[in-house]
Amino acid sequence: MNKIFLIIILLCTLSCKNEMEELNIPSFNLMSNMQSAKLSDFVDSIQYIPLETNDSTLIGSISRIIATPNKIFVGDRVAEGVFVFDKKGKFINRICRQGRGPEEYVRLYDFDINEQDSSIYFYCGNKIQVYDYKGYYKYSIPINKSLAPTTIAVSTNSIYFSMNYNVYNDEQPFNSVFINLKGKIIEKTSPYSTEIAGQINYSPRLYFRFYHDTLIYFNNFENIVYTYKEGISNPIFKMEFNNYEVPHINEKNIGKLLHTRFHDYALPYNIAKLDNKYYILFLINDSRYMSIIHPEKNTVKTINISKDLKYDNSLAEHFLDFNCIENNCFVTYYDWSDVPELFSELKLPDDHNPIIVFYHIK
Repeated sequence: MNKIFLIIILLCTLSCKNEMEELNIPSFNLMSNMQSAKLSDFVDSIQYIPLETNDSTLIGSISRIIATPNKIFVGDRVAEGVFVFDKKGKFINRICRQGRGPEEYVRLYDFDINEQDSSIYFYCGNKIQVYDYKGYYKYSIPINKSLAPTTIAVSTNSIYFSMNYNVYNDEQPFNSVFINLKGKIIEKTSPYSTEIAGQINYSPRLYFRFYHDTLIYFNNFENIVYTYKEGISNPIFKMEFNNYEVPHINEKNIGKLLHTRFHDYALPYNIAKLDNKYYILFLINDSRYMSIIHPEKNTVKTINISKDLKYDNSLAEHFLDFNCIENNCFVTYYDWSDVPELFSELKLPDDHNPIIVFYHIK
């Protein structure tokens, strides 16, 4: 009887494996159609917004930028808070409730916003604190102690946690975890071995956003792009990179990968969606690329953004902070140390706050 039971389990396992192998989703080679085009071929104009600077608005180090049609939210990892500006760069208010009280937090790791109810979600380690745009406390969401996300994304009914291989805990580590707004785990995707957790240094930004309550995402060290909505994850397409591969992490090859620091591998680190097009940022041997994928037309265009920014190639490093937002823009920022000539051109002193940059997409 036990043998029959084991055979049934084996057959079911093989069947599930075959179904996964036969999963029919489109595949796009991001390197086969490298364009001589420049970023300017895809961008209509560039808008510079200097952030108001005074003793109350000094930003130490930007951790994240979120732009809405009317506001710019700037996370500051030094101040452990978020500055709010209007779209002309004028200071509105600062949200910072650092402390040890029930409505406060010790450290701010990441944040996201929910425009539908004008709420800002602060990920603070063991909990998420929810405030309104003026900084008034609304409620808290407890976080399972086994989780240690690096980035969050918020929708009207769920929160996405992006994990990485630096995470180790007593339970099985996962790449992605979804919780509801009460803190209950509703889905985990892509588990990885506890034997290698904590040993990998790669930590992509993964600034994913929900688009009309549908999340677009991929897991660390994986080339499959997924959507997630109402508790269901679906693969939508694969990314291929010619002779370059996305590193597959396991106990046997971890030593080699750590030694090579992932050179000669493709490392996707950001994705956004706009008008049925997907914008993928990835890194190969210290060069940064952007691919524009249009699944409905079965087309892909890739440009090397490391060689295509206005002032100097080092600005490509800042372009990785982009978000595609509602008004068709990539968003990034420049400090004075990045481009002093731009600050001089705009007649800004070297102690001025960063400049928020909007690349308006054609």
